[in-house]
Amino acid sequence: MGCCVSQPKSNLKPLKKGSVLSLAQSMKITKGGHAITFKVIRKPMLQKEADRIARDPSCGQDFQTVFNPPLNVCNKLTKFVYLSGIASLTKENLEKLGITLIINATYEWFNIEPENTTCYRVPVDDSANDDISVYFDEVCDKIEENAQNGGKTLVHCMAGASRSTTLVLAYLMKYEKINLKNAFISVKKRRETARPNVGFWEQLIKYEIKIRGQASVKMLHMTASVKMLHMTVDNIQVIVPDFYEKDYPDLSKTEELAVNEYSAVILWYKKKIAIAIWCYYFSKCIELLDTIFFILRKKANQLTFLHVYHHSSMLIRGQASVKMLHMTVDNIQVIVPDFYEKDYPDLIPRPKWRPKTQDLNVKLLK
Repeated sequence: MGCCVSQPKSNLKPLKKGSVLSLAQSMKITKGGHAITFKVIRKPMLQKEADRIARDPSCGQDFQTVFNPPLNVCNKLTKFVYLSGIASLTKENLEKLGITLIINATYEWFNIEPENTTCYRVPVDDSANDDISVYFDEVCDKIEENAQNGGKTLVHCMAGASRSTTLVLAYLMKYEKINLKNAFISVKKRRETARPNVGFWEQLIKYEIKIRGQASVKMLHMTASVKMLHMTVDNIQVIVPDFYEKDYPDLSKTEELAVNEYSAVILWYKKKIAIAIWCYYFSKCIELLDTIFFILRKKANQLTFLHVYHHSSMLIRGQASVKMLHMTVDNIQVIVPDFYEKDYPDLIPRPKWRPKTQDLNVKLLK
């Protein structure tokens, strides 16, 4: 009886030809080098499918986290704007909320575009180095245009924490006339997991200055002592919005932990880079790569070493004995030296979680 609910229509104007958001819709690789999942799904997953993913350990820890509380909840921010992760993109949810515009702030997840709904992709990574600000104005304008037409917008990323939160904060500043600090406090009350990364915070501050003439948030540079690799390192720099320490100490602590992890990785890579430099030095007098590679096979980051070796060979001898081969493993593109396939198949990367994303996509496509 209740199955024939009329769904509102999206009456948005086409994107301006040549605009940043328009060009993003046809991108196949992000500026950071990530392959974009370009499929468009006309029939969203059912709620029972989302529930099954939430219970199925074979889907991987990432999806277990995203499809369970609190990340699987869809949060209403204004009369016309909702914020969520991918778990809320169910048929029942979209119809119940009357969503007519979806902003997909991921490169990993496919566009969900059922009948009478428009979906635009913002293909950025949740990285402090990615420039999400180039999309602020167009995304904000589209959300507002949709609201003026009486339509409702769902902005999502994978978890509904960083990328999507950043976009809705830009919208609240531009059209709801709220300063950045109050916009975040408002969003945080409704979605407890909201947490833009440090780079996105800096871009939001610049955007606030652009549209409001002043900033309500400053980035605070703190120092902390963190434990990593079985030792304590002092004076590690942690960058957080200035109100975190007082109002959101849990988020301040989270950023410290993130710096802890990042710093540990950097120290690990310094050792690998040192080995790579050693290889660069000896490549001047050793003719064949295989000799060095055999010695360091168990000790070095081979990919780092091989990139250095390739460039040094071109510089010193005018030619290289190795080329980097682009190949597909379980529908994921990987880059390996050309001799791996024949001589060292065990060294070809086997992505641990991305294939599960693809498998999940296939399940939902059926």
